[in-house]
Amino acid sequence: LPARRKVAEDILQEILFISPYRQNFQQTKKRKIKNILKIDPRAEYYKNINYDAAIELGICQYLGGFSIYRLISKLEKWALRTYEGKKVPFCFLVDVSGKIESDNKSKVNFTDFLENKHSAVFTDGMTSCIILDKEGNIIDYTSFSKLNATNKFQPEGKRNIQIQKIPYAPYRFSDICNAAAGRIGIVLQTNGDILIFKHQELFCARISGSWKVLNLPRIVEDLCEFLKQQSVLEQDMQLEKRSKEILLSLLDVSFAHTGGCLAVVSDNKKVKDMYKNDSFSMDENKRSSSQQKIAGNDKIKIIQKFIKYNNEGVKFEETDRKLRQEILALDGATIINLNGAFRAAGAIVKVAGGSNEGGRLAAAKALSKYGLAIKISADGNIVGLKDEEEVFCIF
Repeated sequence: LPARRKVAEDILQEILFISPYRQNFQQTKKRKIKNILKIDPRAEYYKNINYDAAIELGICQYLGGFSIYRLISKLEKWALRTYEGKKVPFCFLVDVSGKIESDNKSKVNFTDFLENKHSAVFTDGMTSCIILDKEGNIIDYTSFSKLNATNKFQPEGKRNIQIQKIPYAPYRFSDICNAAAGRIGIVLQTNGDILIFKHQELFCARISGSWKVLNLPRIVEDLCEFLKQQSVLEQDMQLEKRSKEILLSLLDVSFAHTGGCLAVVSDNKKVKDMYKNDSFSMDENKRSSSQQKIAGNDKIKIIQKFIKYNNEGVKFEETDRKLRQEILALDGATIINLNGAFRAAGAIVKVAGGSNEGGRLAAAKALSKYGLAIKISADGNIVGLKDEEEVFCIF
């Protein structure tokens, strides 16, 4: 995609700028620097710091330039601070196009104001935001309910059009992601992570101190390709919708930090042999009496009632998004068929003994023999597995 190529070029440009091995260095200088790295371990330490800074500068250069870097640097400092004993979230919309500017007569730069502790009180990082121009000057303060209702800050020619696109973003950040059409959305979470929204998707993120440039549409394409290979009867549009809804639920669970495991299987009969006795299947009538007794019919009936389950099975993408998040957060694995129908929730999967892996990863590897299994760690990491091999990773 052009956007990913451009940000990659900007990052590489910054790395080349600080790299001692760029082409315009003489060979003698290369040998000298290599010798320094062998003699003094501090050189390696400084090199790594410079490379991390180059990646951040490259991302900011793509997003809008040095003013974005200044803003993010201030937020990184706030990630280590507290206000009245609590971690502080922030939310900004930055108009980098320059079409909307602050009033020249009374410019107030909020990026500079971030040095002041009182800057912590103005946004909650989720329902309200501060709108800045490309230099960090204040344009407005607004809540997302007001912003979405008026479309006041939509790009020229689109201000009266309600956005219908479902953004590639966690559920609780849908508002800021939708508002980031034609501008940059920047969020600092209370856990210190920084999220960047562009083109109505989560474009990149600073997770646990490291920057990740994401390509969520590509993950959807890969999921869709897997479904196409296994299920030739459904239309492409339906498969694309299911693939996107799967990804969105993975993001929801990731940012809720509950952990979870989802498997899309091609042969449910074989997979059912992997459930332990304390697991429960959505196929209530086909379960043994001992399984029904141990699993607890009430829990099954409640889940079936919530998802409007019937003999044909309700499809994953047709289930309420927030409910999917809660189901995926249950202890054990959630299993769906290739056509999207729920087959199990909270399934405790039998795994080989002696494994030194975490329970979710071991379960995902076991389920990956029958389709695509995805593990979501409590720390937010998402890993997709096929035949016990990693096929994609997010964060």
